[in-house]
Amino acid sequence: MEDLGLMNKAHLLQQCQSLVPLGTMREHHLLTALDHATEVTACRDDVLFNEEEPEDSLFYLLSGEILLKHHNGHERIITADFHWLPIVQFQTESFSATALTDCELLKFDRHMLDNLLTWSQVADYLEIDISYERDFDEDAGWMTTVLNSNLFYKIPPLNVMSIFSKISSRMVTKGEVILQQGEEGDYCYFIKDGRAEVMRADTRNERAMPIAEISLGRCFGEDALIKNTTRNATVKMLTDGTLMCLHKNDFADLLQEPSVDHMAFETLETMKNQTFEFLDVRTQEEFDYKHIANALHIPLPLLRLKIRFLNPQKHYLIYCNTGARSRAAAFLLSEKGYKVSLLDKGLAGINQTQVKDLLVSEFDTIHQLAGSAY
Repeated sequence: MEDLGLMNKAHLLQQCQSLVPLGTMREHHLLTALDHATEVTACRDDVLFNEEEPEDSLFYLLSGEILLKHHNGHERIITADFHWLPIVQFQTESFSATALTDCELLKFDRHMLDNLLTWSQVADYLEIDISYERDFDEDAGWMTTVLNSNLFYKIPPLNVMSIFSKISSRMVTKGEVILQQGEEGDYCYFIKDGRAEVMRADTRNERAMPIAEISLGRCFGEDALIKNTTRNATVKMLTDGTLMCLHKNDFADLLQEPSVDHMAFETLETMKNQTFEFLDVRTQEEFDYKHIANALHIPLPLLRLKIRFLNPQKHYLIYCNTGARSRAAAFLLSEKGYKVSLLDKGLAGINQTQVKDLLVSEFDTIHQLAGSAY
């Protein structure tokens, strides 16, 4: 196999629009995921991965055919033209894969992709939530800018809404110096209104020279939050304006993930007398592929729109593939007053026996109906 790198990101971005659940991601989140992905090519009979492949790797087949072999001997052929999900949807057992033809694949880190996918879908949820709140009308623009900023990708998606409570506004005037090159920094800024000039002086020239002009929606000074370094440029306002400011101590607080009530599959047997309903927050295609029987399905990005379909008196046990998206959904719903728990580790936390006992597929139903017609 040969690692080709991501030389043609535009082409890969287009291909990813048809992959599940990549096609649901915001473009900037997907581009960030592609920055950390590996494009792999394989020749016929090459082993793509075996049972020792780390569980944190996720493969998508872009072209060609592969033979997927279960450790018990069961085999399945996967063709790129008819398979849009990851080669192994969730790691309940070990598989090996061999190229039947020349193939191209994309390899992601599962945890990194899960985080970006969750961030993207939580941002979709919050944009809808913000639109419901008339008090946010004036602030909707910069709040959307914050949701789209890669500055916050390390923040647990559960803390996204808390970002806004940590940000304060500051009125600034034309000519005011916001950052001074060489100084210690303790804030980063988003421009809500106005324009500013970025200037930098090098060791040979003590006078700062303009290098860029920034305006509405731009973030600057973020190194103060993620690195312990001095300012590498001076920023001066070209007009009067408004800045949204975030202190590095508040940013550090946002890195701490809040707790969510959770439940493991192993405990379900002990809770037979308790009533709860499964809620699947994955995409439609993932749900159709396999889901827990009789589960309610509301994709995370649509959860705010369809929240009225939930019964406040019911206890919902929320799940996705790994627990990342469902953790965010559980937190968001609990904030709205619903009784919810997270299914710990999602479908990846169940064994093969539980897969057969609990999971059903819409495709199976279609095949059964087709069979009964003949």
